[in-house]
Amino acid sequence: MPLENIQTAKDDSAAKEMTGLMPRALSSFVFAPTLLGVTYAGGTLFNMVIALMCVLMAREWFRIVLSVDSFLSFRKFIPLGFMIPVLLTGYAGPVIGIFAGFLLCIIVFLMKIFRRSYIQTFWLVLGALLISLLGISLTWLRAIDGAGVYIVSGLFIAVWAIDSAAFFAGRILGGAKLAPMISPNKTWSGFIFGVLAGALIFMIFSIANTDQSGLNMHPGFGIALAGALFAVFAQFGDLIESSLKRKFGVKDSGTLIPGHGGILDRVDSFLITVPVVASLIALFYGVI
Repeated sequence: MPLENIQTAKDDSAAKEMTGLMPRALSSFVFAPTLLGVTYAGGTLFNMVIALMCVLMAREWFRIVLSVDSFLSFRKFIPLGFMIPVLLTGYAGPVIGIFAGFLLCIIVFLMKIFRRSYIQTFWLVLGALLISLLGISLTWLRAIDGAGVYIVSGLFIAVWAIDSAAFFAGRILGGAKLAPMISPNKTWSGFIFGVLAGALIFMIFSIANTDQSGLNMHPGFGIALAGALFAVFAQFGDLIESSLKRKFGVKDSGTLIPGHGGILDRVDSFLITVPVVASLIALFYGVI
């Protein structure tokens, strides 16, 4: 191929990448401030937004696994049921919310297991578990007096920073693929920079820590290590959703958010990180 044709092809590829980045950037500029504003407001508004988010996530997850729109059949009641654990957590506490989430997982299990659809059953129950725990954890964390708004806002900002670092490092540096059979676009360079971003953002949080937050965070190796591990969990959540889409031959979980796809595509990195953080806070701070 002539050199000028090669250069033209590269220019076209770069132009397409820039075109694809614009909707992604614009969506982020709308989505992020809105979610942070809702987090700051807290209370019923926050609980309702998280409940709605869980319903939309469940709808997308069910649609991927079952290859049908889960709002068009009996199954439409299952995604709507994901509001219940979230709202119960907000108004009755996390123990009641977790119990409701457990019952929801049993319902999802029974919905498919008798049809001997074992693969679908596994993915549906996994989705029910992850989405329920995410909604319950976010609602409970935000309800913590004093520290709740700082914890949840910090989690959002940390995950977005990790995702952005991994995305742009992978695009710019390229290199060896992280998990080519699961997500061909993810690279080790993106993973490493995501981990570094996690360590850095946690250090920044610890330096900026205020007495009002009620969080005992001091800059040091331990905080940096915690941030790095947090980033690993964030990218693991991303890979879980990528595995789901690869298993059922789907490119995006939906089309709700331009440049990103569906709600799942935007919040998949929260699936593991938020429940882990909530569990650690409950274990070490005993605030349930």
